[in-house]
Amino acid sequence: MFVKTYSYSIKPEREKDYLEIQVKAEQIYSRFTNKQTLYLQSKADSSNWIEMHIYQDEKSYTDSIHAVDQQPGINDFYKRFLEVITSVEELKEDDYNIINLNVKSSSFDLGG
Repeated sequence: MFVKTYSYSIKPEREKDYLEIQVKAEQIYSRFTNKQTLYLQSKADSSNWIEMHIYQDEKSYTDSIHAVDQQPGINDFYKRFLEVITSVEELKEDDYNIINLNVKSSSFDLGG
């Protein structure tokens, strides 16, 4: 599995706007890909967020991003997103592969 993460800080007074942007953007993404998305808000500093997008593989990610980038309005959502984060320079993007250790767990499944 392929994982894309983004970390950034949200302006405290803009959290509601941020969540609305994410809901609308996810509606567009969901038409082109089957992915799982997690939004993680720091317990220590509620302005710090991590977005985690889990795709079947890297090709699924690149194919869906290409299709999403062609959609009307997606650039507007990105511009609005840039308005709610504290700094573009702090926006961090990383790529990961999920490594399945084949350890059975009764509480949850990490994927594989």
